[in-house]
Amino acid sequence: MDNTNLSSLSVDQDLLERINPVFNTAKMTLFQLASAGDRDAANIADALGLTLEGTQDDATPEELLSNEIILETHFRTMGALAEKSGFPTEVDLPCGYTPRAIEFARKGIRFVGLDLPAAINEAGPIITSLVDEDKRHLVRFEGVDATNYESLKKVFDEIPGEVCITTEGLLMYFTDSEAGELCDNIRRILNQHFIRRPSRSADHEKAERKRRDNQANQ
Repeated sequence: MDNTNLSSLSVDQDLLERINPVFNTAKMTLFQLASAGDRDAANIADALGLTLEGTQDDATPEELLSNEIILETHFRTMGALAEKSGFPTEVDLPCGYTPRAIEFARKGIRFVGLDLPAAINEAGPIITSLVDEDKRHLVRFEGVDATNYESLKKVFDEIPGEVCITTEGLLMYFTDSEAGELCDNIRRILNQHFIRRPSRSADHEKAERKRRDNQANQ
């Protein structure tokens, strides 16, 4: 599936002013990860030409350090939880500019990054180029509207099996109704991609019934 190209669209200034903070936050997040010592993040930041002055506004050194610690802890925890889920595909919504695709591909886990088409068009090719060549088939980026179910469904219909969806840094930009639409969309998507497995207690009960039946037939 080709990424959406926004170059031919006419976008008014109000919309640009609404979207810009999202891009700024995503790039700030990437630069903070790079500053915290993440080599993959540093490589992406270098490729994008990001600088401290261009991403961190007027933050003091103390504020930068605090933000880096909080961000890295949150990023690592989210990634660890997604990996621990054991699902074959990690879907990051929004994926922003972070190196999560590189990290998951390195571990042999499929990764699908979803974000605004303009962000995907800028970051997707750069991040993909930094993935090991023999792992690039595991990585995919798509531009979507997170509040539009059909936009999301079109992507998820091409993802086989169960998925783990992670989302961070998005809800603060949404109105209450948009946040509700996002949550409802994710619920519908997970219902489609969730394979119900018997719990251990159910398995135990089934084995116990079989054992009693065998005893009764002896």
